[in-house]
Amino acid sequence: MLLRHARATLERDGFVLLPRTMKWLAALPPTVRPIELGRRHAMVANFLCAYWPRPARMNRYMDELIADAPHKLRLLSSDVMHELFVLRLYYDVITPPPCGR
Repeated sequence: MLLRHARATLERDGFVLLPRTMKWLAALPPTVRPIELGRRHAMVANFLCAYWPRPARMNRYMDELIADAPHKLRLLSSDVMHELFVLRLYYDVITPPPCGR
């Protein structure tokens, strides 16, 4: 289901950043803030904001966005992909691993 959302988003993104997404972006450290993602793919940024407090959901969505990066580069520019990689690394650092892992 998440992959379907991601694919549809990457193909045609006519959405705008939601107010809560703008607040979320502003709260991120400047070095990890995905500015180009927000400008070019607002719907993806909105999903990331919504999934941010839900690690299982966030990790699945990020995996789907980043998986098969060479193919995704046709849909997302290299600078947006770089922002996603940086944001993923940051998320992995600030999010504790699930119990039993």
